[in-house]
Amino acid sequence: MIRFACDYCERPLEVPDELSGTSKKCPACSKESQVPVLADLSKAAPQNHLKLWLIVVAALLLVAGVFITMQLTGKNETASDSSNSSSTNSASK
Repeated sequence: MIRFACDYCERPLEVPDELSGTSKKCPACSKESQVPVLADLSKAAPQNHLKLWLIVVAALLLVAGVFITMQLTGKNETASDSSNSSSTNSASK
């Protein structure tokens, strides 16, 4: 089913897919409205998928950035901990 609004009174209309690209008389205002072509409706779908993919990629990049930062921070702390313990050991000798 194709759902669309009347071109004149904005009343919601519904027609079978077979009437794609034809016109439909509105029961409220009695004027003819153009039924959207199904091919035109399908062009909008990839934009929604593009937005979803952009959100997914941005989230993955954020997670990767946090992970890398944590790894680098952990290595620095480990290096400073080992240098502190070796300086403590040499000072006690």
